Amino acid sequence: MMEKVIALYEKEAANVAAYDAAEAANDQAGMEAARDLHKAHCQEAEDNGREFCYMLRLYTDMKERGNTLIALDDVHDYQAEEVTAIFHRFGIQRFAFSSTWSSAISAMWELTAHGYSMDGMAQINGRYANVRTGEHEKIPAIIFSVNV
Repeated sequence: MMEKVIALYEKEAANVAAYDAAEAANDQAGMEAARDLHKAHCQEAEDNGREFCYMLRLYTDMKERGNTLIALDDVHDYQAEEVTAIFHRFGIQRFAFSSTWSSAISAMWELTAHGYSMDGMAQINGRYANVRTGEHEKIPAIIFSVNV
């Protein structure tokens, strides 16, 4: 399943590059074609279901931030079972968890209760980028790995 997510991400990334090139050349037809293809990609994602869309969002965030692992920063304890079930279905072996919410420790507990173990810490690229440099903030994250 993850292969389909990666393939759609790559198609859309190429489409964004085509749009940018068309925009730079003031090619209205090229821009419109890229918009139409973007709509088709969105429909393809929707046709693959809610879980596919969720993984596509996480994968896109990972790539846009320059990280090598999918990063969770907005998962609550009551969502852990659903998220880990999706991760298991999509073959996610490792991910980063960087939530600073007051319930983060409860969420981490639930992640471990649903098949993942804490496997150290790392610094990852966060959500926000410096406007002038384009570099993402560096934030600490706990790495989780699937139990085998």
